[in-house]
Amino acid sequence: MKLKLTTIAALTALLVATAVTVAPALGKGKPPKTGAGCRPQITLILNGTVAGAPSGSTFQMAVTRANHHARGLVTATQLTIRTNSDTKIFREGTQTSLSTLQANDRVQVQFRFCKGDLSGLNATSFNANTSLNAKRVNAHAPAAPAANQNDNDAEDGS
Repeated sequence: MKLKLTTIAALTALLVATAVTVAPALGKGKPPKTGAGCRPQITLILNGTVAGAPSGSTFQMAVTRANHHARGLVTATQLTIRTNSDTKIFREGTQTSLSTLQANDRVQVQFRFCKGDLSGLNATSFNANTSLNAKRVNAHAPAAPAANQNDNDAEDGS
């Protein structure tokens, strides 16, 4: 009887130890498809102009072009671009702060976004998402106006 009890206790302990080592550790496994810590993440790239002077940690942007993930954001509606302390902001190639951006600056903004959250992305849902902050902002002064073509022809003697 004592041998049976010892054998049963040893087998039970062995099964419990096996179950504990086989179970995944906390925080392991597949990452979520949406929300915080999601995978895969994609990059949204928006090109356009600053629609007005920045206020606080946001500015308005008129989007003229976007990569294929963000095509739904190229509309007549201006987007509210949010930044935080992690956002890298550059103007004319020099790292700076958001307050140096000026109206009509050409700007490229990059975001990291959950691929699972991409469906149904449009200007309204983008502006309503207060947790989406830009990762990088690259700004340049507005492009100089092109010289008049007729003036160039007159100088050539044609």
